[in-house]
Amino acid sequence: MKRYILVILSFVFILAGCSNIETKADADEVSDILKKHLDVSPYIPKTDYEIGSVILEYYPSDGNDEDREPFYATVNFYDSTAKKKITDEKDKKIWNDNTPDKKLIYGDIYEDKSKISIEIYPDSHVNNINIMDSEEKNIAGHEVQYQTIKHNMDGESSETILMSINFNDISYIIEYNDQSNNIEDGIKEVAENIIKNNI
Repeated sequence: MKRYILVILSFVFILAGCSNIETKADADEVSDILKKHLDVSPYIPKTDYEIGSVILEYYPSDGNDEDREPFYATVNFYDSTAKKKITDEKDKKIWNDNTPDKKLIYGDIYEDKSKISIEIYPDSHVNNINIMDSEEKNIAGHEVQYQTIKHNMDGESSETILMSINFNDISYIIEYNDQSNNIEDGIKEVAENIIKNNI
């Protein structure tokens, strides 16, 4: 009898694990979701983190909301320990109602800061995205703008690196907050993947 119960429990855990995997959108699926809203197929890099949310940002309303097109989209990556702030459909609706210029189109709103955040701008709205006080760097044969921001909170020091990458039909801003590895190598790897898949 005990063996029978263990077999059933094992089967239940396997099914739960499979269903969890099936509900997570991968980078290609998120790219397809964004194509419907941005009219471009952005390359979404694969990282060690899960895609936790995709948010569209619109120009401020002029009263004609039906014709509004999104200005850009933000894809946020989180680690498995991130705390979700909004989880049910009712709360998501409240969030959408209270942020009229933003729309959550995938995932949840998280309490924690994302490890990686990527803003994606189609060229129909903007030609080049510039970061103030940045420096130019060459990554994978492509010129990018690069800025390091140092933080000190409660005696803990950390860094955020911002990088802007512009192409003919699309622009990206990467915000990289992962302190668990070499932050410069981490953002460079993400940038190289984006550059190689946009040239």
